[in-house]
Amino acid sequence: MTQFAVLLLIFTLAYTVTVESYTVWDFLMGAGLSAGLLLLDRPEQELRSDRVIPSLPHRLLWAVPFMVAVIVDITRGTWEVTLLSLGLRPLDHAGIVGIPTGERTPLGVHVSMLALSLSPGSILVKLDPARETMWVHVVDASDPDAVRRQYQDFYDRYQRHVFP
Repeated sequence: MTQFAVLLLIFTLAYTVTVESYTVWDFLMGAGLSAGLLLLDRPEQELRSDRVIPSLPHRLLWAVPFMVAVIVDITRGTWEVTLLSLGLRPLDHAGIVGIPTGERTPLGVHVSMLALSLSPGSILVKLDPARETMWVHVVDASDPDAVRRQYQDFYDRYQRHVFP
């Protein structure tokens, strides 16, 4: 239940930030949509959760670097999409890449999906719990292994310490 509440809060805040409105009605709308999505799609029940969660002080210590890394990733994605939109860079290799969930806990999978979808140029297409894979559409899928390494490196360097 705690995991549901945390995800509900994260998704609701993501909704209000996306619509750029912070009224009570927008929070209620975001909470309703988030709750509906969480209740309809419960992939965390099918993912393994044998990872040990770090202590709270450890997680709090790493929260700031994680948030900064997400902001840097959003900024980098915004720059890439801007170059594509202005025609300064061709959109030749857009495609879908399978990214293994690896050691992530169910909450870690959800945070990974949210973080990668916040950055322009990448969006989660589907979570496949049976294959333990997140299918992501990226604007540059010319080297799928490099895309996988990029997301795994982000997880290993920043997210693992906060949301394993």
